[in-house]
Amino acid sequence: MSNPSMPLLLLLLFSHFMLMKIEAKSNVHIVYLGERQHDDPKLVIDSHHEMLAKTVGSKEEASKLMVYNYKHGFSGFAAKLTESQAQKLSETPGVVQVIPNSIFSLKTTRSWDFLGLYNLLYNSKLGEGSIIGLIDTGIWPESESFSDEGLGPVPSGWKGKGFNTSGTIEFFSPRDANGHGTHTSSTAAGAFVKNANYKGLGNGVARGGAPLARLAMYKVCWNVKGGQCAAADILKAFDEAIHDGVHVISVSIASEIPLLPEVDQHNAIATGSFHAVAKGIPVVCAAGNDGPTSQTVQNTAPWNLTVAASSTDRAFPTLITLGNNKTLTGQSTYIGKTIDFTGIVYLELDELYTASAEGKNEALLLNATLVAGKVVLVFPSAPLRVNLTRVKAIGVAGVLFARNPAYDFAHCTIDFACVEVNPEVASQILLYARSTRFPVVKVLPSSTFDSKLVSPKVAIFSARGPNSIAPEILKPDIAAPGVNILAATSPISPFSFNGFDVLSGTSMATPHVSGIVALLKLAHPDWSPAAIKSALVTTAWKNGPSGSPISAEGTPIKIADPFDFGGIVNPITSYIFQATYFKMLRDSRIENIDKPIISKPDCQVLTEKLYSNLCFFFNLYTSN
Repeated sequence: MSNPSMPLLLLLLFSHFMLMKIEAKSNVHIVYLGERQHDDPKLVIDSHHEMLAKTVGSKEEASKLMVYNYKHGFSGFAAKLTESQAQKLSETPGVVQVIPNSIFSLKTTRSWDFLGLYNLLYNSKLGEGSIIGLIDTGIWPESESFSDEGLGPVPSGWKGKGFNTSGTIEFFSPRDANGHGTHTSSTAAGAFVKNANYKGLGNGVARGGAPLARLAMYKVCWNVKGGQCAAADILKAFDEAIHDGVHVISVSIASEIPLLPEVDQHNAIATGSFHAVAKGIPVVCAAGNDGPTSQTVQNTAPWNLTVAASSTDRAFPTLITLGNNKTLTGQSTYIGKTIDFTGIVYLELDELYTASAEGKNEALLLNATLVAGKVVLVFPSAPLRVNLTRVKAIGVAGVLFARNPAYDFAHCTIDFACVEVNPEVASQILLYARSTRFPVVKVLPSSTFDSKLVSPKVAIFSARGPNSIAPEILKPDIAAPGVNILAATSPISPFSFNGFDVLSGTSMATPHVSGIVALLKLAHPDWSPAAIKSALVTTAWKNGPSGSPISAEGTPIKIADPFDFGGIVNPITSYIFQATYFKMLRDSRIENIDKPIISKPDCQVLTEKLYSNLCFFFNLYTSN
């Protein structure tokens, strides 16, 4: 096999120290200047240093304080400033906003067959010639999913630099320690990998949506508290991606609640994506994982394509038989031996735990005398951060979690019978356990089940509308597979199995759409980002393969509505769709809108008065 690092055209590293500083209340600020005033990046940089020098006293001091220059897609810089310096800069002519740095977070085989990508895939030559930019945690380039076998020359429009990862062991580099970026990258554009599986489950050929597309990874997220990403790094990634010539940008990142308006000074994704879309680069973003609560959808800027998560026609069922011969179904990745009939225990919260040797309530341990040799039923009222290694060590036979299986199995990945059952099934098990003196249960290992009878649903965790910032803009725009997605991961991830993992989240749904967008741009090079969005949203599935309406998980389960999703992405009909184009009208027409979604003053703040017509375009587009 030839060098697997070559498809990774750019592995761009952003400042780890910035996250470290943020945690220590850093004074990094983003000075946003809107559109560039010069075409020459050197002149743009010089103007930044000159502006900062006037504030801090000298060019030497300005150089020490400068962190980033945004010089390609838009103009601005990140610098370490005191509050008084930031205030002084904000009053400088030409400065649109001075933005305090902020933190964003990650929104963590079969799915492509489920979507039926074949016509578009082959008419687009498997994505050959396309470049997908991902803003994420990095990548593990040696994964089979990133083999360069069958790839042609680097596309001529590429302006970035390659990164040879041979011998790289330092993780202050684009290498992925988390696994999230590797997973999203292989979902969008992974090569064909035979016999891909997770502990024998889901065995088959893994691939991405555009297997011959190139990947440009912009590492902005670090393995801190599960994956955190600094706003200054995110803006730098957008700036470089615009310059490098990527064809689509995939962002499996979102802010935390409370949500931020598109023109809010903290909303780096909205600002960066605005400039990308204005230059013809579609931006695909995660909707967030705070569902099923309403008004939690994130990345709501109308120019973004915001992706919700759905299940597919695949499940990993685990059969559970009670002592009364009733068989129920859960889901897990357990592939060990059958647990023959053994006792089942449901413990109230105060019984489930006992204080540690030090007597600290926060150091909670399972009560071994009650649970050894038995299967334990755990309801959500008990914390899900049960230490499964400890549970296994004290002799517990298995754990049944009363938790919707739409979540991933992250806490159930050790070789141990850890099964997720929905609350209704758990209630049946509990009623049985309380109705007999010696309740017993049998647990079989998991299997893989693919069938059109498994109707897709909007995942319970997928963030919901209405859009809390601008209810007139329906969000999410589209849904895609994001539940139990098998894809490549970093081999040092604690949940890696032969370089693969099963993850769930709108993070996993986003690269499905990014891969499809890359193919659509190849098939229809004259389509704008708005035309691509129109084609995808207009043709999305509202019914599952069986013909029944797609439902949305929650309490109770219901038929999915426009606030749950925009339909499940349908690459077949979007490819042949005759996209509707919307004409950009003159700036003067903005005043004629009765209720613009984004006000003219706000648009001018975002774009420094240079893209007011584009703001009107999006108002017209979304209102229609």
